[in-house]
Amino acid sequence: IHAQVTADVDFSSVEHTDESYKPNQDPTKAAIRSQQTSESNSQGGTPVGGVPGALSNQPPAAAVAPVTTPQPPRQPGQPNPPAQANQPAQTTQTAEKTGPSNSRRDSTTNYELDRVVRHVQQAAGGVKRLSVAVVVNYRTKVDAKGKPVTEALSAKELAQIENLTKEAMGFSADRGDSLNVVNSPFTSDVKTEPEVPVWKQPQMIDLAKTGVGYLLLALLAVFLWFKVARPVLRKYTAPPLPAPTETAAATEAVLLPPEEETNPEVLRLAAKYESDLALVRDAAQRDPRLVASVIKTWMANDEG
Repeated sequence: IHAQVTADVDFSSVEHTDESYKPNQDPTKAAIRSQQTSESNSQGGTPVGGVPGALSNQPPAAAVAPVTTPQPPRQPGQPNPPAQANQPAQTTQTAEKTGPSNSRRDSTTNYELDRVVRHVQQAAGGVKRLSVAVVVNYRTKVDAKGKPVTEALSAKELAQIENLTKEAMGFSADRGDSLNVVNSPFTSDVKTEPEVPVWKQPQMIDLAKTGVGYLLLALLAVFLWFKVARPVLRKYTAPPLPAPTETAAATEAVLLPPEEETNPEVLRLAAKYESDLALVRDAAQRDPRLVASVIKTWMANDEG
């Protein structure tokens, strides 16, 4: 399976503030901020009226009693008098019952506003869109002859792979994501290189060169020990000869001249030996390969 994903990511930081008011709600469910009620009621009495002035400030006039004519006594069998005689009294009583009446009622109620303030700050790095492409190889199986063959996947299997990919990528149709799954045979163009032997690998070659250098130094040290250092040490550390008798000493004194003990040729050879030994050591430190080749030549000559 080969899959490739392309993500459209928004790295901008967004801040959003929203303030909204809802429509008027049921007064029984709203919170009351303030409430004011004013009620006035006046019933009966003569209302004060007219234009203020001198006449309104004068005292009222004296009351005058009404003149009424007494009715003669009613004889037996005489009918009732007409209703006009009692009309003024009824009119006065009605006027008293229907006197002036004032009423006033004011009510003010303030409710709290249903307001919503929302402040949203979105973090940077939001995914805006995903595009995924998946290529699935053919299935490999063995035929009746025992040879491997490939065949395409069924539509049901491709649908299962597509659903699984959607779950893995977090597919969202509202975001505009896209997914494409294709079944195609793969071709291998990569050539397998033969395995390089261990002794031809670069790291092993470098390691062998380092080991050969140390080995040559060791051989040179052995050669210098046996060919140069050991004979010199053996010469200077030889056991002393037994003391000669007087006759032998006298004879040796006669045979050996005294100037041989301080012979300059002997001293020159000893100095040359020390100088050659120092040169050999210096050459071994500077070019161990050259010294190794010289040792190989000597060993070949000794074997021949």
